Amino acid sequence: MMQKIIIALIITITVIIFFPTASAEKIVVGIYDNLPLVFYESNENKAKGIFIDILEYIAEKESWEIVYYYDNFPSLLEKLKRGEIDLLVDIAYSEERDKIFDFNNETVITNWGVVYAREKLDSIMQLEGLRIAGVKSDVYFENLKELAKSFGIKCDFIEIEGDYSDVLNSVKRGDADAGVVSRIYGKLHARDLQRTSIIFSPIELRFASPEGRGELLQAIDKHLMEMKADENSVLFISIDRWLGRGVVKPVIPEWLAYSVIFFGIVAFFVAFRNFYVERELEKRTKDLKESEKKYRDLWENANDILYIHDLDGNFIEVNKAGRRIFGYSVEEIKGLNIKDVIDEMYLSKAIEKIKEKVLAGKHTEPYELLCKTKDGKPIWVEVKSRPIFEDGRVVAVQGIASDITKRVEMERKLRESEEKYRKIFENSPNIIAVVNEDGVFVEANPSMAKSLGTNPINKTFYDVLPKEIAEERLEYVRKALKENRILTLQDARGGRYFINNFLPIELPGGKYCLIISQEVTEIKRLNMLLNAINNISKLMLHEKDKQKFLRKVCEELASLEDFSPVTICLVEDGKIIPVVVSGERKEVLERQKECKVIKEAVKCKSMVVKSEETCDICEIKRDEFKQVLSIPMVVDNEVKGVVTLYVTTDGIIKEEMELLERLANDLAFALKAIELDELKRRAHKQIEKNIEEFAILVDHIRNPLAAISLFAELKVQELDKELAENIIKQVKRIEDVIKRLDEGWLESENIREFLRKY
Repeated sequence: MMQKIIIALIITITVIIFFPTASAEKIVVGIYDNLPLVFYESNENKAKGIFIDILEYIAEKESWEIVYYYDNFPSLLEKLKRGEIDLLVDIAYSEERDKIFDFNNETVITNWGVVYAREKLDSIMQLEGLRIAGVKSDVYFENLKELAKSFGIKCDFIEIEGDYSDVLNSVKRGDADAGVVSRIYGKLHARDLQRTSIIFSPIELRFASPEGRGELLQAIDKHLMEMKADENSVLFISIDRWLGRGVVKPVIPEWLAYSVIFFGIVAFFVAFRNFYVERELEKRTKDLKESEKKYRDLWENANDILYIHDLDGNFIEVNKAGRRIFGYSVEEIKGLNIKDVIDEMYLSKAIEKIKEKVLAGKHTEPYELLCKTKDGKPIWVEVKSRPIFEDGRVVAVQGIASDITKRVEMERKLRESEEKYRKIFENSPNIIAVVNEDGVFVEANPSMAKSLGTNPINKTFYDVLPKEIAEERLEYVRKALKENRILTLQDARGGRYFINNFLPIELPGGKYCLIISQEVTEIKRLNMLLNAINNISKLMLHEKDKQKFLRKVCEELASLEDFSPVTICLVEDGKIIPVVVSGERKEVLERQKECKVIKEAVKCKSMVVKSEETCDICEIKRDEFKQVLSIPMVVDNEVKGVVTLYVTTDGIIKEEMELLERLANDLAFALKAIELDELKRRAHKQIEKNIEEFAILVDHIRNPLAAISLFAELKVQELDKELAENIIKQVKRIEDVIKRLDEGWLESENIREFLRKY
């Protein structure tokens, strides 16, 4: 609707800009899409068609300023009734409409209604039970309703708020089985559909205005009369342009046509009266024979099965279609009874219908029977029966049957498909519902009812959701329906995460919104845990201070919504040493070394999970958590510590536990690496100290030794020669030891440089 309003504004503005006429009379003209009589060409932003060519010619002559208003036909009729437009083009004349509107007298074109379908239909009787689409308030559509009613045909008539194109599209999509359009529109636009033999309601197309605008219509009639008198006028040029010669013939003035017909009949009657009387008997005899032949041709060549059988069910006659479908010859038919062709399970139904209706002198309503052909092949037919009377008595049964095997098979497949999708709908773990534009639930699967805690059908969003959430959902539903596109909304409620998709869908009765909600709480929690683990992995690479490292790990885990508080304890020589706790919960940390859950985890070297009922940590209130997880940090079969998490949700999934166990083992490895780095640092420091002490010791030894050696050499004459030599010999041995100490010092220097480098 908004698009049409915008188009109307564009046309109006265009006309105002390019055709400014201060003194011209402004005429608001309603147009709609019924090509080639009238339509809007969006690419050129222009109204076109036979009626437009005629009107613009008249407007130029009469100095009218035309302002076109584009909408669908039903809306334009309402606007014409309210006087919001001055003129409506291409409107079928009828006595009912003439009571509401004023029409011009001169007919522009004569048109009639035609039914189009996906399959060929030869008779109006074949409309029984079909869905027939037509434009709301369209004269052909209304006339077909009356025609069907007069024949006793029951159809499902679908009113379209649009134009003929919408009618044809509904048939192509399968929303309707057949559609009613004008013969001109159908000839040009219904090439993909079958034109049926159902033609009705020849009608004159004219101009119409609200009551009291006779001056407009008089001017139009004056120019139309002039156009019809001139074969080179705008009228005939436009018809040639849009339809070609012969498609629509010029309309002869009614008074002239009636006069010619009347005087011709009178002249014919006077001239041939006597001849007619003499030939009447001969003609009636001939007509009777022709009528019998015509009836026989119709009987034999009908597409449906036609048959007659006596009151005992013995076939008297069956037409060609019946013999062909069931596989019997003319001679074979004469020896058949209805029990030979009707399935045993349906025979009693057929007999009951005959007794209940036909023998009582009434027609049966259409009913379905399962029959069998000569070779035993099953075939479904839809049957209507009526009595044949003789002297006021029912003497036989006449019936018509249509082969509906394909339809029944399609209906069976449709039922199976519906059942399959119904099971998918009902058993889907996803939350699925169908709502209207007011947020009222039309359908909801069990998952939706479970999620909401109630069956929401016939309830609104406001009945089952908090006000803020209900308003948000309703806004998305209306936006999806208005923009005719899929919308996605992600939200969280009570610690649960959802992805909601809003899909506009067409269903019998109108347009609805399909809502599919998928709970992604577990995926979201896993993703947040993975992000925390990734951040902790970065800490492992850079943080070398054990206390700081464990503090940051504790804070990272506590930042997750599901864990509060978090504690980390180290294990040294079998003793549990509390180290860090998230937040300001020091009283919790102090009791960790007495915690039975932590001790059990250390003992079994695997994760221990306890519920709040079994946990013995009295400092934490029972309503603060749902579960306690104690995860030992194990490396090389040695427990380095324990990570304890107090879970605030109803429970965590297996994948989360596996990730936490891997994280704990990675933490154990990181702690061992930090400890090794600390040992290496201490060793490096000790080596430096030893090297320094080596240098001092060597100097302390070398200096006294040099003095002893010099003293021995100076006193060699005074001392016993052998003693002096022994002293010198021992001094040299000590010098060898000092030399090796020097070499060891150099080697230690090299090791220190290596450690500094790596």
